[in-house]
Amino acid sequence: MKLRKKALAGFVATSLAVTALSGTGLVVGSPIGASVASAAVVTDANLLKLISFQTKIDALLAGNTSVTALKTALAGADHETAVAPLLAAFSGLSLTDDEKDALIELLTSISLPIASAVDVAALLQEEAVQSLVDKLESVSGIDITVEDFAAFFVVVNSIAYNTVLGNQTLTGSKTAIVESIAESALATSTAGAADAAALITYYFGDNAAFKAAVLETFYNYMDDTSVKTAFDSALPSIVAAFISANTVYSGGNDTTTTTTTSDSAAAAIKSLGDIKDKLANATDAEKADLIKQAVSAASAAIASSVSLDLSKSVAVSDGKATVKVDTAAVAGLLNDIKAIKEALADAIGSTSGLVIPPLAISLGDVDASSVTTSLPADVLKQLAEAGVPSANVSVNELTVEIPFDGDLSNGIDFEVGIDTPPPAIFAPTSTITPGSGVFTFAFTGFDPTDGVRFTVTGENGAGANLASDGQAAVLGSRLVDAGDEWKSALAASGGLDPELLTIASVGADGSLKIEGGTVDGWNVSTSGKQGTSYVLVENKVTFNDIASVQAWAGRQIEVVAARGAIEGKAAGQFAPTDSITRAEFAKILALALDIDNESATTSKFTDVSSSAWYAPYVAVAVEKGIINGRSATTFDPTATITRAEMATMIARALKSVKGIEGTDNANAALSAFSDANEINPSLKDGVAFAASKNIILGSAGEFKPNDNATRAEAAVIVYRTLGAK
Repeated sequence: MKLRKKALAGFVATSLAVTALSGTGLVVGSPIGASVASAAVVTDANLLKLISFQTKIDALLAGNTSVTALKTALAGADHETAVAPLLAAFSGLSLTDDEKDALIELLTSISLPIASAVDVAALLQEEAVQSLVDKLESVSGIDITVEDFAAFFVVVNSIAYNTVLGNQTLTGSKTAIVESIAESALATSTAGAADAAALITYYFGDNAAFKAAVLETFYNYMDDTSVKTAFDSALPSIVAAFISANTVYSGGNDTTTTTTTSDSAAAAIKSLGDIKDKLANATDAEKADLIKQAVSAASAAIASSVSLDLSKSVAVSDGKATVKVDTAAVAGLLNDIKAIKEALADAIGSTSGLVIPPLAISLGDVDASSVTTSLPADVLKQLAEAGVPSANVSVNELTVEIPFDGDLSNGIDFEVGIDTPPPAIFAPTSTITPGSGVFTFAFTGFDPTDGVRFTVTGENGAGANLASDGQAAVLGSRLVDAGDEWKSALAASGGLDPELLTIASVGADGSLKIEGGTVDGWNVSTSGKQGTSYVLVENKVTFNDIASVQAWAGRQIEVVAARGAIEGKAAGQFAPTDSITRAEFAKILALALDIDNESATTSKFTDVSSSAWYAPYVAVAVEKGIINGRSATTFDPTATITRAEMATMIARALKSVKGIEGTDNANAALSAFSDANEINPSLKDGVAFAASKNIILGSAGEFKPNDNATRAEAAVIVYRTLGAK
């Protein structure tokens, strides 16, 4: 038989979404559980809250085409046959036709929800439903009130929500998940909820039989191909809406509202509560330590919560992929942030020191020519108000940081074009080997005038020494087939060298320009411009005049040159023993630390012309506090740089860019050098810092602070700077 049109008209697959998480319909949308109550149900506080929750679901899923398709598929289902496993438990009841119809509706709502608040209220007030409830009570001898069923389904909703929030990717055994939820709900000792569970077990014999009947009913619906296809398509939207709308309420007659959080957030909140208790009787020293612990715990919990896996939400059409980050998707993490902030403020009196990282959005591996991520204005506003500073959107090997500053009123559409590297890279004689696809950025609603930070992970990012077919297999999914000759050359090279990885921009003619970047394992980060194409490459640079310094500077020169920070003086010529000027070192340091900005300017020095090739490098070094000049108004760009000056610039750079603190006792750090008294007083702290970090070493007990630094020494010092922590 078919259910009455009125009930079907109000159907939205909210609880069916939770059913999908578990593989059963036990985890229903909250109002449905109260369906077995009387007309007076609409005055019960718990049920009104549950109906309010369902109304939110209606709004979130309004116009959703996949949910509409699911409704259509379910409209043609044979519900009496589907719910037969549940219906069999009531075969001993003497029911009228209307009461039987009402029972089928109620049993259907265990697996399928009726989401319209209006229809829920109307259904519960029907005479046949009230009559059916009276018979259920009379036969069982269990007095069931509306509050009992409302309490029971509040508990089920709470358990289901925590399960959904902790398993949004629907991994693991669905049957095992639902059995866990069912056991928790049926074993609850909450007043009223226990009575409702008792009624269920009375008619089904025991909890195991009830769970089996629910599972079988759900699978009956899934046996209908049209229903299952529509169900699978609608599931991601329904789960997201369920998370967004859900607010869990305590059971029974207690109307206190509590926000449901993820496991990590709940653990942090408990920890913060424990710290609050300890603070009450702590000494001043203990309080300071406890406050640090609280801030650290809160920051760590938020860091684990601020992420979204949208890989299953990416839609691909005609080779182009799209995904939208809607309010439903961010609801859970916003709940976590809010709850943790409140718990921290309650524990220590403020949220000072709390660190909220960028939102990590993973789109997974996408086989498409472009991927567009939409961040609507309302989502950006909510995230910004919660203190989330930016979003790191990851697709394939690329991660791009999108800051949440400026005008966000129009939202942001971020498009990544994905292409193969230019064929010239694959020539066997090429010193450049690709480690990623080619990426191009485009934004709508956001103007990254200063560029955006992005990171590319090498295709063999797992760290394996991939070669020949292994390397080709990793690269092959998104790169061109370069032929056996190139594969053999790569195999002979032993795979990519992570220290030689860098970012290159790709010109319209396929030419490459090394852009540099900071390297962390197989990850290379730098700033990029809208409309420019980028690719991660291994860049092997060789010089034929470094044999004399090969033992102590050869590898360092190779690495710093690979990243574009230092160049030869001519083709194949590095000139390792030549002195290096202050302007040259400013450029090398800016490029190596990836802080260069071609539009940077400064008026600090009268001897630095704005048109000079070194002007932007000096300007950015001034901006970062790395350069003070040889006087207040002169930089002396063409003068050779001394070892003490180089050490001081390095020290300032590490403090400014990497946040590395120096030594507290400069004299102690310099005591190993017999010529420490020759160091200019203004440079002593810098030399002490560099020496304490083993970035610049002395020789035979001397630092030789006023000796000119050579190009080979500069390469070694910069190499050590890159690895400093």
